[in-house]
Amino acid sequence: MAAGPRPGDFRAAWEDDRNGATAWNVWYRATTNGGASWRPPVRLSGRGSGAPYKSRAGFRFPYGDYFGITVDSRGTSYLIWSEGTSYDGPGGTWWAHGR
Repeated sequence: MAAGPRPGDFRAAWEDDRNGATAWNVWYRATTNGGASWRPPVRLSGRGSGAPYKSRAGFRFPYGDYFGITVDSRGTSYLIWSEGTSYDGPGGTWWAHGR
């Protein structure tokens, strides 16, 4: 979770496997009214290229606990996360930004 620049503005990001055990994804939602309503979830990790453990459906179980979210003074969210198959890899660090 991260707070935006205005009262009641919050951003949430998380990983889950709602698309199957080998299809983990990073999701994002935002609210501007303190959580009374939320924008629909947006999947941020839908790119299937770039690593052997990724597909269009998602990635294998996210090895590691590297995940962060912040919001700048203009209201832009920045997320970073890592994915990999094991301690030895392969793995990578991924990021996204937007409102």
